[in-house]
Amino acid sequence: DANMFIEHYTDCREAECFAAYVDALTLDAFGTAATPEEHAAIDALYDAAIARGDGFDEAALDAVEVVLQSPRFLYHFEADLGDGTPRELEPGELARRIAFLVTGEPADTMLQQAALRDELRTDEQVTAQVDRLLQTEGAIVAGHRFIRDWLELTSLATQVRDAEHHPTWSPAIGAAMHDETLGVFDEL
Repeated sequence: DANMFIEHYTDCREAECFAAYVDALTLDAFGTAATPEEHAAIDALYDAAIARGDGFDEAALDAVEVVLQSPRFLYHFEADLGDGTPRELEPGELARRIAFLVTGEPADTMLQQAALRDELRTDEQVTAQVDRLLQTEGAIVAGHRFIRDWLELTSLATQVRDAEHHPTWSPAIGAAMHDETLGVFDEL
């Protein structure tokens, strides 16, 4: 429900709260706060909503629509200047990439806060965040998804084997192979 979504980011419905709402929304979506240009464009949505007789909630939902269509939400940009010259990732960009690589999900609050505090500059800081994320349910789910796709494990339960050459084969054996492979992955 839209009301619950907005309340996730703010419990205030006044004009002076819209900028903080945008900051919280873009931090979740982009891994960083909105740029001044993005902020100006999204803030203009509030003015437009009020001008047409709508209120905070409509403007807040308009902001969600714009953010979810933003290239910064939809894409991970290359880490070069366009000519092959590498560029250093901003902390929020790095946090987002770490999160998607390890968990397949957006950065969690701890990773976002580390980025905001500029605590993703050293190998040790990045390693600590990766190690922490590897212990989360998201990392386990993402790892299982990778192993299932890579080794085509989902086909084991529906495999049909030649009964003459594999007389003891059954779907239960395929399921056990699937589970054992994931168990070995978990152990590793």
